[in-house]
Amino acid sequence: CSYQYGGKSADDAVDKILKEAKMKEWPLEMIFCVGCCGCSSDEICRGYVLISDTLVDISAGKLEKDEFIAKEVARDMNNQWSQRVLHCEEKADSPVIKVKRADCILSGTLVIKNEKVAKDLRGDRELVGIEMEGWGIAHNLHQKNKCDLPGTLTKKDFLIVKGVSDHAGSDKSTHQSTLFLGKQTGPVDDDKRQEIATLQSTALVCRAIATHM
Repeated sequence: CSYQYGGKSADDAVDKILKEAKMKEWPLEMIFCVGCCGCSSDEICRGYVLISDTLVDISAGKLEKDEFIAKEVARDMNNQWSQRVLHCEEKADSPVIKVKRADCILSGTLVIKNEKVAKDLRGDRELVGIEMEGWGIAHNLHQKNKCDLPGTLTKKDFLIVKGVSDHAGSDKSTHQSTLFLGKQTGPVDDDKRQEIATLQSTALVCRAIATHM
């Protein structure tokens, strides 16, 4: 769970986890990164969980005034598991979790607070998630040799599944959050929105794993 991670600490945390997993011979097959994200889209996506087949690493980019000078590196994620999460079985008595497929998940070390910057990063894409942890997983998996990875992990065996807590760059003070289709009454502060988004993404991944294990 990447809640409260971000920036450089995400890269360091994943490196430590992978080294420990290798040392202790954990039989890892897949890495899921759950938590909260912002999004850039023409439609409102708060209350949804985003998944995609592609993570775009923007950690090498830099912000200059109101312009983000991006250096994008696209990384493929595990397509089989993205399909499983997107279409996992929903039991009749299970809470409804709304899911959207994003064009990609943008991931880097900076908090994107400017709406223009968020739209520039989205470009011609219809819907992108924006977060700060996934690039650490992609970077570590691609930098390490196969023999240094624990279990059967390969460079593509990861998936970023994030609940939308806000629209990147917009005014967050008046945002409402949705928990399993039930709107929270009144404005919800940052911490609460992030907790709700993290809970929804975690619940979705647990449901997918339970369905396909």
